[in-house]
Amino acid sequence: MNWKQAKKSYEEIEIPEGYSARVEEALASQPCRKRSRRTWYRPAIQIAAACCALFVILVNSSEVFAKNLYDLPVIGTVARIFTFREYKEEDEYNYINIKVPAIQNTGNNALEDRINQEITFKINQIIEEAKEHAREYYEAYKATGGEESTFHPVELYVDYTIYYQSGELLSFVIDKCETFASAYTEKYYYNIDLKYGRELTLHDVLGDGYLERVNDQIRAQITQRVESDENQSFFEGEEGFSGISENQHFYINEKGKVVVVFDRYSIAPGYMGFPAFEIDLPTPYAEETQS
Repeated sequence: MNWKQAKKSYEEIEIPEGYSARVEEALASQPCRKRSRRTWYRPAIQIAAACCALFVILVNSSEVFAKNLYDLPVIGTVARIFTFREYKEEDEYNYINIKVPAIQNTGNNALEDRINQEITFKINQIIEEAKEHAREYYEAYKATGGEESTFHPVELYVDYTIYYQSGELLSFVIDKCETFASAYTEKYYYNIDLKYGRELTLHDVLGDGYLERVNDQIRAQITQRVESDENQSFFEGEEGFSGISENQHFYINEKGKVVVVFDRYSIAPGYMGFPAFEIDLPTPYAEETQS
């Protein structure tokens, strides 16, 4: 299988027609997050589901309960990005572990509402899709003679990482990892200019002529990585790096520098994960970290 076929297989994961002990072993070793195997007792599952349902109801219906969540400690000295909701849910089909981030105290209520609603909608959509995948996977497993006692539930993790947080900028990434026949990972990038109430583009951060300068730096870094480390491997020719797009994924790191990120299989084999490149070009946020 060439890399183009591997990429297509990764992007178009389908529920397998058959199931065997080897699939079970593969599931147990997927690169999301390791969770200890547990025995699934239906009464315990029902209790857990009831508790989770109660928690969700409280969050969505009680202003006092929701306010208590807002008052939880946050990262850094400025209360900007925090875990608005965190919960786990498990049954015979799924194991779900979710952290929902939100932003606050930006001085722009409209911006906060728009971003927070977008995040909530996206994560709810992710959860519903994962549950549907789990039901389909369970049905395929049963149809091929699998026993309920040996079924490994589909696992879904959603978490986030804060890269930069100040009175001028919020930069964070939401990570989703779903595991069934294989692991499928997605990232959602947020770079929010608090001064002007907008989501930033690379042009906003790096200015005119950024495309050529960024492309040159990435090409140089790819060459350096391949020459210095035999484990570094990138596609070549038409399948390799051909330049960033205007909507390229990126975040701002703690130094205030732009870090350009590529999806798995886009410019390198899957084992390379999400290739990232720090760009050595001036940004307003790099100046802020030095002041």
